[in-house]
Amino acid sequence: MHIIYGLAWLLAAWKWGDWRNSSQYYPTFLFLSFWDLCYQFLLFNHPMWIFNTSFDKRLLPNHTFIVLFRMFTIYLSTVLIFLHHFPNKGLIKKILYILFFVLIYFGMELINHYGWKGISYHHGWNIYWSALLDTALFIALRIHFKHSPFIAWLFGVVFSITLWFIFQISISELK
Repeated sequence: MHIIYGLAWLLAAWKWGDWRNSSQYYPTFLFLSFWDLCYQFLLFNHPMWIFNTSFDKRLLPNHTFIVLFRMFTIYLSTVLIFLHHFPNKGLIKKILYILFFVLIYFGMELINHYGWKGISYHHGWNIYWSALLDTALFIALRIHFKHSPFIAWLFGVVFSITLWFIFQISISELK
């Protein structure tokens, strides 16, 4: 099922993404990928969520392969679509646009978790925490791309540390 999601996102990016100017989105894609890789590395022994295999387990046999596949399909496509069509004016339009993408990710995760068990939650994480994380993600992507990478990095660090304390992750649990 992860392959279906990835291919659907790539098709959406083919239609609505700004491939012609993809080099200007590349730093923001790396920013998103970096934060996901940090999560994967730091919380290897204490994951908050794990992607589970489905019928595509020959191609994506475990969580690591699923994450890498998602990174180069869903995340790349998201950046190309989300940033290209972001409204330039109107605070309400901007908020609704971010919420639209949060709802897309939330809907995908609902189906993943409750529909076919493609994601499992651990250590107190749940779909509502994922919605909060997605909201922070889309805000950070916009800040990184349009305003200031430094502020986006600072936002990411503060948000991550906040979650670290909320979920009481001990240093001894790190890899």
